[in-house]
Amino acid sequence: MRIATVSSALVGKKLAKTIFTADGKALLSAGVTLTPALIESLRRRGFQSVYIQNELLPDLVVDDAVNEETRIKATAIVKQTMDDLAVGRRVNLSRVSKVVDSII
Repeated sequence: MRIATVSSALVGKKLAKTIFTADGKALLSAGVTLTPALIESLRRRGFQSVYIQNELLPDLVVDDAVNEETRIKATAIVKQTMDDLAVGRRVNLSRVSKVVDSII
């Protein structure tokens, strides 16, 4: 697999890793062939890049620096923190600190 920028050049390529939403739900499963509509949906949702299958090195696996579970938790906490700040609530620094520790 390899990482690639979300662009029209990905039409017809297959996802190598499942893409999850911020709340941990699968958005697109590994193996899905990317279409123009799916690529546009990824762009609208703010995805900059995705893992696609690499035709030249099909057995190459790229390990993530942060596992998917931690990434989902961190994304949710960042969203909650930003929502709290937007309405003038205090930030739960303990919760933020725990997720930072799990990333480190």
